[in-house]
Amino acid sequence: MQRDPEFEKLLIRHPAIKAEAYELIQNGLACAMKHLQQHRHLSAAEVVRGLLDHATAEFGPLAPAVLAEWGLNGAANVGDAVYNLIDIGHLSASPDDDPEDFKRVDFWFAAPVVPPMPEPGTLPIIDD
Repeated sequence: MQRDPEFEKLLIRHPAIKAEAYELIQNGLACAMKHLQQHRHLSAAEVVRGLLDHATAEFGPLAPAVLAEWGLNGAANVGDAVYNLIDIGHLSASPDDDPEDFKRVDFWFAAPVVPPMPEPGTLPIIDD
């Protein structure tokens, strides 16, 4: 990702979202575009899905923690980052796009399934 003066100012204006998050968003967009039959505009849901797929490919089960560490905690937050990049000319939007579109995306990483702890005294005894 280009680290031009406008991008540096963006990082100062929006310190909650780290530079790595913006780079990951752009890489996720590139990956999502590769899966299209023809070059076209992506919906908010496609942008988020591309980011999640790319993050999962890069970081495996740590992807949710990595994104959270970099300031991305949900689809609406990704929308904020995308529109920050649009504002500085790193991405473009169509006239029909709306930041609210990201708030309507209803998926993110699934919560990890943690098995319940066994009741005391129910574990088998293993002899040495």
